[in-house]
Amino acid sequence: SGFGKVTVDPKSLTMTISPAGSLPATTIYGTGPVPSKQQLASFNLTDTHLAFAVEPVGSQPVTLSSIASESSSKTLQTLSNARESEIKTYTSYGTPALAELKQAIQSSVMWLTVYVPYATGLILTLSRGSMGGGNSQCDWDNFFAAMMQGSDPRGKLLGFATYAQILGTRTVPGFVPNGANAAKKSRDRTEPIVGAKVLEAFLDRFEIEETAWLIEWSFDQLFGWHDWAWNKRRNMPLGLISSGSSPIAPLVDPTDWGVNTMQAARWETGMDNSPMYDGPDAQSHNKSGPILFNNETHMMGLYDVGMTSNLISDMQSLVRVGTAWCNADPSQLPYTSPCSQTTLGKIQVLQERIKNLGDLLQAHLWNSEVGIYVNKMPAGQYNLTEDKFYVRISPTSFYPLMTGFSTPDQADRMVKEHLLNPTGFCVTPEAEWPPKPPTSPAVENATALLQSWRLPRVQNEPDRYVMCVSSASTQSLAEEGSCAAAQAAGAVFVRNESYGWATQNGGSNLIPLYMYNIKLGNQSILAREGTFSDASKSSPLPVVWVASSPPQPGSWPLLLWTTGSTDQTNSQKIWRVTGSPNSETEVAGNWQQNATMGWTRPLDGACYWGLPSISFDDPAFGSPGNFVYWRGNAWAPLAMLTYWGLKHEAYRNVSSVQLARKALANSYSKMWMETAWRPSHQVCENYCVHKEGGCCGDTFYHWGALAGFMSILEAGK
Repeated sequence: SGFGKVTVDPKSLTMTISPAGSLPATTIYGTGPVPSKQQLASFNLTDTHLAFAVEPVGSQPVTLSSIASESSSKTLQTLSNARESEIKTYTSYGTPALAELKQAIQSSVMWLTVYVPYATGLILTLSRGSMGGGNSQCDWDNFFAAMMQGSDPRGKLLGFATYAQILGTRTVPGFVPNGANAAKKSRDRTEPIVGAKVLEAFLDRFEIEETAWLIEWSFDQLFGWHDWAWNKRRNMPLGLISSGSSPIAPLVDPTDWGVNTMQAARWETGMDNSPMYDGPDAQSHNKSGPILFNNETHMMGLYDVGMTSNLISDMQSLVRVGTAWCNADPSQLPYTSPCSQTTLGKIQVLQERIKNLGDLLQAHLWNSEVGIYVNKMPAGQYNLTEDKFYVRISPTSFYPLMTGFSTPDQADRMVKEHLLNPTGFCVTPEAEWPPKPPTSPAVENATALLQSWRLPRVQNEPDRYVMCVSSASTQSLAEEGSCAAAQAAGAVFVRNESYGWATQNGGSNLIPLYMYNIKLGNQSILAREGTFSDASKSSPLPVVWVASSPPQPGSWPLLLWTTGSTDQTNSQKIWRVTGSPNSETEVAGNWQQNATMGWTRPLDGACYWGLPSISFDDPAFGSPGNFVYWRGNAWAPLAMLTYWGLKHEAYRNVSSVQLARKALANSYSKMWMETAWRPSHQVCENYCVHKEGGCCGDTFYHWGALAGFMSILEAGK
């Protein structure tokens, strides 16, 4: 408000500012020579949006209209009528909660729909400002967005267009790339394969008469993508799917990211820094991980549950849509050719490959000891006598449910022992909402909250932190280790870390930690006896008690780090203690892990919303924290794939699966609405899984709306 009137003539691509009052009109030109009039702003047609500024004139708003003679009041009334008409369409969703979700989902995808010249049409960009100025598309990101955009009759063609744009980015070898924009695309790797599943979602919603032409256009392209994965990503000798990065020859673009490397193989999984893929390579989040990349096969040394299940499930969807096309009456299918014998032959090939991979999945990746599917390390790559399960459990372990190959008993066990387990994936049934934190009887009455505080900064030195006790249920701990003492020394609060014990009464495996002054007395460090000299001990009483081994699932290690050269003494180095498995800062700063001081209990509500990107009881789980990403945050696309698995017809009569499906949809929609959308109209790239929720990544990223879309599907809309 406070601006004059703006009118737009789409034919001449000019925009005219007509301020209120007696000021002359000014034209903004989109093309052509510099005008003789004053040019208020300029733009070129490769930009995703036009931004300009005008000086406030009076109290009239600026309006945009393609009718030059239309008044501002008329434009405003037109907009008001359109908004009222739009909001009325949401009432068909039945309840205010579902109407709110529909409006939020639609806002999320429409705000990111832009025209770009390189695509000769509309695309649904990832996020304003991401990869190449907001003109980028990514594989599963955009397929999911197309599904949401095309989820009602009015958005159908927009959804189809978004679907066609991302499928149309296919590379010469036939796969949809990890990412693509006007300048480049990833020519060495794909991402999780979901294109046919989204096409099947269109078929289910709009039926064969309205989708046959799209199925015909897509079928060979999707088959080519599946065929490429079958030939380039089956890891021998078992023939299960592994992620990879294929060489590009010749590599004419030196900016192609990480071709034929372990990190590029991680990117192909879509889970860029998941603990499942930690290895000793330089780009690894945690270099103590064992997973290697094979430069000869161009694949990660890991038979991958998620990637295998994604391919099986997508091939199944392509069989279903292809069969629907082939079985339909051609006379009832506008703009569509009859299905050919070639297509029927490809359907048969897909069916044979589905059975092959499904049988291998069941035979080799089900871990009966832990009751879930687990990735496996091939013996030949690691000099083992036999293939070895690598037990790092993420939501991908539930993806086999999408294939229907899992037995009902397996599905029941996975859900009960992992998905609904408060120390596993923490999904809370609706009847038990809100979630209650898992507790250990040994610590309930004797907790001590550990916090990190940053000491006053010293020029040209790394930041110094102190781990201290903020509150305890007893007063028997050393005052020297209190956060009040740290604050008095000029420290500032950084974050809550975890819970220790205030007394030794919590259990026989508890050990005391004391405060030590090191680096000429300028730094206080929490440590076990024997770590530093007794002369440097500054607290006669213990500061806190910790467990010598994990006392319960979800326990977190208290880690001691140091930085400095090997020829320095302990008193000359800088030390740091972290109380949650959240070491990105330390790893990035080349800190060295010196010791594990003991084990602590995680914060209440640390896994509140459920389905984190790694199991809560995994040592790498790192939420809350600074940069966690795929190491504990909640990701809506992982939830969507898990939801599809729980919705599979094979498990209709498995009560635990039905309970978990409803619980997952309920929890994720609450997480989005209550912590991101209602407070600030954000749709999150990923969500903080702890109780505070909100965005832990990009704050307007379309696939975050999948968190609410599951509830729309659950309601049959």
